Amino acid sequence: MDLSRDPYKIIDNVKHDVLFSKLNMCGVRGLPLKLINSYLNGRSQYTVELDPVSDEMLRSVPLPVGKGHMQPNFSRRCHFDALYKAGIRQVYIIIKVMGLETYAVLKNEIKNLTLENSSLKQAKQASNEKIDGLKKENKDQKLHINSLQREITNQKQECKYATVEQMDKIFKKLKLALTDIKESILKTPREN
Repeated sequence: MDLSRDPYKIIDNVKHDVLFSKLNMCGVRGLPLKLINSYLNGRSQYTVELDPVSDEMLRSVPLPVGKGHMQPNFSRRCHFDALYKAGIRQVYIIIKVMGLETYAVLKNEIKNLTLENSSLKQAKQASNEKIDGLKKENKDQKLHINSLQREITNQKQECKYATVEQMDKIFKKLKLALTDIKESILKTPREN
């Protein structure tokens, strides 16, 4: 449904409960906030007073019965809650129909919202790239640690073998020395 041609006419020809329960599907997202405000002010049982500077809702004021263009035959209260998040305005129209609440979201400044989505996508992509980089760095560090552990093991083995060889040499020298000492003792005449 294209509301850009004559939004008032289209809104007037749609039942209120259908309109408000399907705001997102009938293209109201593209309408300016003040246009929706003016529609609610003239056609619902409650009007909305907005702060002229910030457009935030000040209060809901009941209208006299019969003043609205299409008075519903059941109790309904409409009001705006304006939320500001990262410079993007999200306007929630809350309609209470016979105790049931229907939430419809109007998003103003679709262009900014698209820009915000693209910036969020870029931030997510950058985060994913950073995570991938950290994973690669972690993998490289693990490989480096493994290579160091292998090197330490090899050095331990080398030290072990080197120590055994050195001990063999020492034992051979000791054995020779002991043999020389023994021979020298045997050759030396004993004193009485």
